[in-house]
Amino acid sequence: MKAASRKPAGVAAMNGGEPANGLPPLTVRIANLAHSYWEAEGRPEGKHLEHWFRAEAEFTVREPGGVQKA
Repeated sequence: MKAASRKPAGVAAMNGGEPANGLPPLTVRIANLAHSYWEAEGRPEGKHLEHWFRAEAEFTVREPGGVQKA
């Protein structure tokens, strides 16, 4: 049986510059990128954290003071 195609919470189009579901814009961008990784890999189960952290790394850099936007 083929898995239904649905986007996770936070993966949605932006409305008038406002983030979907009230999430911060960076969170929405990370979710969208993680979702694209998931789809590109054939929608595997159980790799959501790997995809999220990979996407997060694309947008952030870790510094001693915390996480900063790249």
